[in-house]
Amino acid sequence: MRTILLTIGHRNIETRIRTAHILAMRTVLTLCALLLAAPAFADPRPVVIKMDLGGWIPTYEQRAYRWAAEGRKVIIDGDCRSACTYYLWSKYHLNICVTPNARLMFHMPFWRTGQGRYDIEATPARVEWSQKRWQAMLAEYPAAIAAKVRNSPNPSKIKDARVYKTLTGSALDGLVKRCPTAG
Repeated sequence: MRTILLTIGHRNIETRIRTAHILAMRTVLTLCALLLAAPAFADPRPVVIKMDLGGWIPTYEQRAYRWAAEGRKVIIDGDCRSACTYYLWSKYHLNICVTPNARLMFHMPFWRTGQGRYDIEATPARVEWSQKRWQAMLAEYPAAIAAKVRNSPNPSKIKDARVYKTLTGSALDGLVKRCPTAG
């Protein structure tokens, strides 16, 4: 009788192993199907930028990575100032384009105080920091854009945080993909 019980028990173990194997394969196939279908589940609506004044850099980085992961198209159709231009950085791999209304506005980095005011006192240390940070930022832009904006205004030197190097219309041709026109 013991032999029969062991045989039945052995078959039971084999059945469990086969069942576990089948479930594991189904799980793997389901995950593969979901990964392949992920672009189909991405938010189909494009992100349209009409008036973005810039802001805190980490916020822009988070958005850029999220939009890239979602497969969202980014359309610049108006003012894109300061940190907004980070969306052009190559590392984000965004599907980005500009319309004839786009205005990309660049400046060198500057200090901001904890009270939300801009501290643009031109101390040698701050000017040096701004120039070093600017070189690091230029390395992130596509080379053609970096070449155009390399000599952007430095608010730390000129004491005016609202001075920009602006690229519009035909100045953007060949630098950023043009959005297809309807009709």
